[in-house]
Amino acid sequence: MVTMLLLNKHFINKYLIITIILFNLLLIYNCLADNLNLSKVMPSSTPNPVGPGARGNGMGGAFIVVADDSTSSYWNPACLQNLLKKEFCIVHDSFHIIEDNEFKTNPEGNGIQTVSQLSINHVSFCQPFYARLFYLFPKAHHVISFNYQKQYDFAQKWDLTRIIEDVNYRASDNIDYKCSGILSSIGIAYSLLVRENFSFGIVFNFYNDDLTKNKWEQISYQELIRDNEIIEKALSKETYSFNGYNANIGILWQNIFDNNGLYKINMGLILKAPFNADIEHSSLFVNSKGTYTISHKKETMKMPLSYGLGLALVSNDFNLALDIYKTKWNDFIDTDSSIVIRIGAEHLYKKNKYIIPFRYGFIYDEAPAKKSKDKFWGITLGTGIEFIDKCSFDIAYQFKFANNVRNSILESMDFSQDIREHIIFSSMILYF
Repeated sequence: MVTMLLLNKHFINKYLIITIILFNLLLIYNCLADNLNLSKVMPSSTPNPVGPGARGNGMGGAFIVVADDSTSSYWNPACLQNLLKKEFCIVHDSFHIIEDNEFKTNPEGNGIQTVSQLSINHVSFCQPFYARLFYLFPKAHHVISFNYQKQYDFAQKWDLTRIIEDVNYRASDNIDYKCSGILSSIGIAYSLLVRENFSFGIVFNFYNDDLTKNKWEQISYQELIRDNEIIEKALSKETYSFNGYNANIGILWQNIFDNNGLYKINMGLILKAPFNADIEHSSLFVNSKGTYTISHKKETMKMPLSYGLGLALVSNDFNLALDIYKTKWNDFIDTDSSIVIRIGAEHLYKKNKYIIPFRYGFIYDEAPAKKSKDKFWGITLGTGIEFIDKCSFDIAYQFKFANNVRNSILESMDFSQDIREHIIFSSMILYF
């Protein structure tokens, strides 16, 4: 039969991914047995890392330095210092993913698989205030932020057929597979203006299945057909819940270089601490021949250290940003560290009562894989309108693609994918 991984892919500092891939390298089954019994089968699931906000994603995610809205706690909590008024923010995302699968040893399984989904991406409330902090900061500027953030999306659907041939029989194994669920966090962020051009920020992220959705489920239904007759059916269900917490620390250093106010160069750093997540894994398998198994166990997943550096050229009506991220997957698994490079620009058309932005960006994204890295590329576009001191509405489009990737997950079938990913982000921010 097919050697299948439960989970696979791509997320960065954002990647919860290859750890899930390799950690859950659990199910290896053989469908070519003489008795043709069906066993658990699941294609590779693809959690999709999702950053918040239409502005940040409109700039390709190059937002470590120039973040200036409620989503800053995700990109760099030190950038919350750019907020001078209370804000309420809500973000939606809508994605459509196309996977063009190729099984060189079983070409009958080749073809395009798609999945689409609309969901809430981010909700936050930010409160800036001035207050004394010890004797060093008699009138310090503080910002506190409370956030909900969707971190990863596991949506995937596969409809597969595999031909089983021998001198004595010919049969087909039809598989309908669906994976659904997300990982999300509740974040409490704090930022302090240490000095005139230097800020510090920290955010505590809580992944708790009792507070928000932190669960994903995989269901696979199989039918074994011979001579146009169903000779066996099987149903497999895997459920995972995820609980853990970590802290992200950021700094923002503004006005490293100031050309008489015409433009400035700013720098930012973000560090995402490693942590151990608790996984509760439930499994159910039943088939029409009377086989029934159920299990429940607890596991631990180690998440690696991730950090990023950002530089930005900032002027009154133009921002240009470069972000570089690195995730130390090699500390835990047999692969290299992954690098993500994001470049973004923003032009601002300003009038007395409103601002219209035009944004675009470019992405180079290394997705860790077994003993290798898969390379993704992307472009982004965004715009919107801000009514000064009242509200803003933004929209962004992101297109990412990769060719001949994920070769390592089904090596026995000489498997690969071409991937096309479309995401639309829409944001609304209210100022108080």
